[in-house]
Amino acid sequence: LGFVRPNGKSLPDYLAEISSNPVKFHKSRVPKYMIDNGTYQLLGMKEKNGEEKKNTEANSIGDFKSTLIQKHAKTIRQLQDALEKTSYSHSLMPVVEEGEEEGEVHLKIGEAKARPNVSLKLRGMALPNASTPITTESGRAVETESARQLHRYEVKDNEREVGYLYLIKSYKESVPYRKLGEELWLEFEERMPWEIASTIPRFTTSWFYQTFQCLKREWIVQMRDRVTIISETFQSALIAIILGTVFLNLDTSQGDADARVGLLFIILLQQILGPQKDVPKIMAKKRVYYSQEAAGYYHGSAFYVAQTLIQIPFSMINIFIFVLIIYPLTDLNGGTGSEEFWYMFGLILMCVLTAQAYVLFICSITPNAVAAQAAVPVGLVLFMITCGYLISTEDIPVYWRWLNTISFITYGFRGLMLNEFNGLTLTCNDDELVPPSSEPDFNIAPPNGFGGAQTCPFTSGRAYLATFDMDQFDPDEEKNQVLFYMIAFIAIFNALAFWGLVIRPHELGDQEEPPRFELESKTKQRIRIEAMEKDESKKDMEKSPGEGESVDRDHLTLIKSKIVSYIEWKNLTYKVVNQKDKSQQITLLNNVAGYAKPGDMVALMGPSGAGKSTLLDVIAGKKSTGEISGDILVNGKPVDEFFPRIAGYVEQFDSHVELATVEESVYFSARLRLETNDEEEIKLEVNNTMDAVGITHVKDMIIGNLDTGGISPELRKKTAIAVELVASPTILFLDEPTTGLDSVSAMAVIDTVSELSDRGLAVICTIHQPSAELFSRFKRILILQPFRAGKTRGGRVAYFGDVKNVKDYCHDMKLGELKSGRNIADFALEALGGPQEMKGADGKSKLLQPADVFLETKMWQKTKALLDKGVFTSEERLVEGGLKVPTFNSVFAKGPMEQFGTVMGRTFATTMRDTDTISSQFGSIIVMGFVFGTLFYQLDTDQSGAENRVAIFFLSLMFICFTSSYKIQLLVKARASFFRETTSNMYRGWVFYVTQLVADAAVFIPRATIFTIMVYFLAGLNLEDGGARFWLCWIGIILLFFLALTLAEACAFSTPNEQIGIGVFTLSLTIQSLFAGFLVRESNIPDYWVWLYYINAIRYPLYYFCVNELDGLDISCPGNEGAVPVFVGTDPSVCEGQFDDPNCFRFYCPIQSGNDVLDQFDMTESVGFYLIITIVFIGGLRILNVVLFSFINWVEK
Repeated sequence: LGFVRPNGKSLPDYLAEISSNPVKFHKSRVPKYMIDNGTYQLLGMKEKNGEEKKNTEANSIGDFKSTLIQKHAKTIRQLQDALEKTSYSHSLMPVVEEGEEEGEVHLKIGEAKARPNVSLKLRGMALPNASTPITTESGRAVETESARQLHRYEVKDNEREVGYLYLIKSYKESVPYRKLGEELWLEFEERMPWEIASTIPRFTTSWFYQTFQCLKREWIVQMRDRVTIISETFQSALIAIILGTVFLNLDTSQGDADARVGLLFIILLQQILGPQKDVPKIMAKKRVYYSQEAAGYYHGSAFYVAQTLIQIPFSMINIFIFVLIIYPLTDLNGGTGSEEFWYMFGLILMCVLTAQAYVLFICSITPNAVAAQAAVPVGLVLFMITCGYLISTEDIPVYWRWLNTISFITYGFRGLMLNEFNGLTLTCNDDELVPPSSEPDFNIAPPNGFGGAQTCPFTSGRAYLATFDMDQFDPDEEKNQVLFYMIAFIAIFNALAFWGLVIRPHELGDQEEPPRFELESKTKQRIRIEAMEKDESKKDMEKSPGEGESVDRDHLTLIKSKIVSYIEWKNLTYKVVNQKDKSQQITLLNNVAGYAKPGDMVALMGPSGAGKSTLLDVIAGKKSTGEISGDILVNGKPVDEFFPRIAGYVEQFDSHVELATVEESVYFSARLRLETNDEEEIKLEVNNTMDAVGITHVKDMIIGNLDTGGISPELRKKTAIAVELVASPTILFLDEPTTGLDSVSAMAVIDTVSELSDRGLAVICTIHQPSAELFSRFKRILILQPFRAGKTRGGRVAYFGDVKNVKDYCHDMKLGELKSGRNIADFALEALGGPQEMKGADGKSKLLQPADVFLETKMWQKTKALLDKGVFTSEERLVEGGLKVPTFNSVFAKGPMEQFGTVMGRTFATTMRDTDTISSQFGSIIVMGFVFGTLFYQLDTDQSGAENRVAIFFLSLMFICFTSSYKIQLLVKARASFFRETTSNMYRGWVFYVTQLVADAAVFIPRATIFTIMVYFLAGLNLEDGGARFWLCWIGIILLFFLALTLAEACAFSTPNEQIGIGVFTLSLTIQSLFAGFLVRESNIPDYWVWLYYINAIRYPLYYFCVNELDGLDISCPGNEGAVPVFVGTDPSVCEGQFDDPNCFRFYCPIQSGNDVLDQFDMTESVGFYLIITIVFIGGLRILNVVLFSFINWVEK
């Protein structure tokens, strides 16, 4: 096909590069003299008759090697291309002859016998005009076009363009393609071998062995995560102690009967909400499972069984500790060790296992962790609402009764209630008898009054169960039925989770940019090609004579940038605290020294653990932990607060904002790091930077990640380079920029970096196992040797010098010999990265430490003398060369308002692009608004209606708070990019925090509005005072969203990862809901816990909603529904069952106004009071968050 291979390039790398850029190595692109003199080789090709041509390589001609021909190679190529378009068919080799006049040289093309009249007359080595006519023997004139038009990328070969289409068409017309088609037609079936041949199993091990190995791995992983195990056990014990001491020693009174129900519900709620903290862990495992299952590691069912079984022992331990603590403290029915004790333990365990299967099912069908975190609480809240506690089964509308039936919490709550109240005798304290003596007609004789008679509402546990519709069957039999139902629920949810994870078709997110084979139009192609040729011509013009010579000879004359920086380091030592023994330190770097000048490209290399990335982070000022000693000088001065403005840092693992486009990321950096405010100038710089690193063609693509897809790793790395380059740094740090890239991508990235170095940047780069070609791009190399001997340890310098001298240095120092064909980079690491064995004069072997050897060399002495003197060139010499060092007046390029505007723009754009999160948030709010509104549809002003008005606000509060946990994952995910941007002095930390707040408000205010409208009008809540109460409720819901997100942020900022953050958030909300005054009223809270009632953040919005709704609302008992019958007769035998006879029974309506409900819950303050306290809590927590955000850094480097 006419492709040529450069000498020294391996065949796999060469073929890979052709597939990514076909035009690069085509013979029509490469000058002929480079093919003829052996710089490029023509590969063996096949003629149409199938005969092979042998690899040919033209003998070098002496004249070709002359300076004249090399200098004017491009012009020669232009002449040759022009002749190829004519009828001339002889050799096109150039020949140099003396001219007819003195000082004249003729550069002629072609053979002597058939040479056309084509020549260049050179006087004083000057070229003629490029448009000089060229004439052939036949007299036909050919107009020489300019280099831009003639030296084409899209040159044609047999009417076919050299490009992707050329490769594809050529392959489809080839013999191998035809043979492949025949083989596919005859032999291939669209099934894997194990699907068509029973003798070829898909797995080489049995299902039981796979399950055992998966279970073993899960056990090891769980046991290594000791922080999570300890924190979960601690949380379980803490909640048990709090609940046990709040409900300490419950008696058989009416009030404590209510407290027992509240306790059982809280226990169930706390245990069932616990598994949602596992969402991040499950989502991380899901991708690993998909990958390994597809590769045939194990059957999906083996992984699933192991994943399910491993949860059981840990759940059993935590639940047993919980029940063991709470049972004796609260004096529940039966006592510790009784049948009731073990029944509670077993039932709670079943509920937790069901909840775990439910969470696994949701995770298996959601695209990412954020969406799963938002979806999990929705179902749990639905099941919780309809379980029969917050709203009685009779009050649940018919169209929602099915939720009560399919809710596993229904059966868990029912079983706990039967277990606790069966056989329990209840009593009344004097103040619990009804009616109270304060009732106006208490002493009036019947039938107009109660005649001083009082009664105890419930005297047995079975009578109390009747209020929950749990007295129809034999309690013992029903308890066993509950266990049967729970087993069925465990099986059902596990079947759903198994379907979602194993059976349902799944695929991994795209890890690379999809190949683009679209054909450009001729016009677009010509514009692109001419632009590329213009850049290349410009580069050729900028090249200085003597290319390849040492820059050190006079590096200032070769620098294209006008602003430069020098960096040097000496006696650099870095120590960190030993995590196993806090009193000791570990030395990671030991007296390391080196430097980088403008135009230098320095590679930091060494074996794993030598400290090359550590050294780069220390020099770049990115270490947030450890102790650093030694000197780091920039332009002759110690590193100061302005250093981030002159240095760019490209991390090993890119920390981009995933939902930003490539262009937006580069623009964001330019907008905040360039001092200019000219928008056109900034956009021009952005475009030039993207062109320079080769990412313009993907500028509108979302960066993405490996899970959801996006641009390729190569382009992601180039984008990271562009983000730093656009800030016009004078020093560029790169941490293993080729990690995770194939050879072509790695070479493309290093070529980009090399071009940046040519512009005058001082480039320092860690590199791991580079190819020989990639290694040759570096000018200097610093190799670290990991060293440990006695008290001396840490990475030490084994070599610092020019790359070209490594081979000779190792030979001279007897550290090794480079064998033919060996990669010099691998050789250097082997020779200098560890001790070398050498035989002494006495024949005994001894070990040479390359780091010790280097300290004795003249190379080190020269480097040390240079460092002692100072590498930085005097500013006077810089000025003479037209250069200068950067100076700044502020650590930030832009002011606070400009920072806020830029960060706000990106935050808002990425928030709106997160469609998974947005859709899950609005979807859940619409669903739950509809459910709440229809579940409590058009509430009456009767007894149950009064209680349900409090319940609907408590449920709304719990739903909004628990679903705000998604914010924790978003903030934890943003840590890496935030750390990179703030340490680069792009913006102040508070700017990020405030922009997050505003972006959140843009989402949660519409959500709050939708939720308020749906719930308020569907439930028929209070519209008195001209609808003012609706608007007050709307304001309260907005503040509640604000408060919930504030609590989530506090957990995100104060915990190391999202799993612990979500666990702490759930624990916090569980405790706050317990002391919110709804589940346990203030009068029942012990004195030693009442402080949690008063500092409870979510209590005040709950009380705000209730007072706004119930204050002044009239409540009644229509048809004596909800009223308590009080016996007022004289002869019980006569009055038995005569409830309609006023002389026998008189009904007492407990709640006669909304204020009675408020009094029961101790809601004695005004709406304004609770509103102000809520705002104060939000403000205080926001201030706390700013402190946590500013002073706690979980990104350790």
